[in-house]
Amino acid sequence: MERITLFVDVLLPVPVHTTFTYRVPFDFNEQIAIGLRVIVPFGKSKFLTGIVVRVHEKVPEGYQAKYVEHILDAHAIVNLQQLKFWHWLATYYMAPIGDVVNAALPSNFKLASETKILLHPEFSFDHHKLNDRESDVVELLKINEQIDLSELGKVAGVVSVVPFLKKLIEKQIVITVDEINQKYTPKTILVVCLHPNLHEEDALQQTLMELEASPRTEKQVEALIEMIKRSSDLGGLDFPVPKKDLVEAGISPSTIQTLEKKDIFI
Repeated sequence: MERITLFVDVLLPVPVHTTFTYRVPFDFNEQIAIGLRVIVPFGKSKFLTGIVVRVHEKVPEGYQAKYVEHILDAHAIVNLQQLKFWHWLATYYMAPIGDVVNAALPSNFKLASETKILLHPEFSFDHHKLNDRESDVVELLKINEQIDLSELGKVAGVVSVVPFLKKLIEKQIVITVDEINQKYTPKTILVVCLHPNLHEEDALQQTLMELEASPRTEKQVEALIEMIKRSSDLGGLDFPVPKKDLVEAGISPSTIQTLEKKDIFI
């Protein structure tokens, strides 16, 4: 059988407008295809995950192509239509195609040498059957909270660390820091509202009179009056007031909690 030297053009998630050409090890010739993820060297010491967009036999001019390190997928994860769409996006927005790739791929699909690894938040020994290498990784993460790829390779005793990490992710044993950081977390604020039953003036007046009748509820009266004032200033008795504003006005959290138990505040 004739030994064919193949090359691939790879899209990388870096802010550039071009692809990068790499040489395919002969052992990968039967596996390599458009749409697969591959691990390739980038720069002096980094490794990145890229998408194969072309397979050919044309030797690059002016430099010696580095080798593809690993193929991560058995089947293409990106099809030709998606690749065309990425190129259209890059052209339409005048953006580097690498930025489009970076935005399009989930973080766990973009394994790199600087990837930080944590224990999966839903990991449980009761639900995961681990081999010795996986157990060693879990024990290390319990101690160090997060590790990088080099530490993962050392503790697991593997040379091909990226495929090993891929399996850990697929088994939901670990998760990457990037994936956690990229999850949307809505900004929230704790607010206090008057109970809907007190939105009518008569009911509110009755509740205020009942609180004023007892000398032990003086602070609760002050809190209710402050709440009425602030919500009215915002637009009406049904308007919520940030809890921190009440606390800064001298209303204690315990008083707010007491009024909540009495169905005066929510």
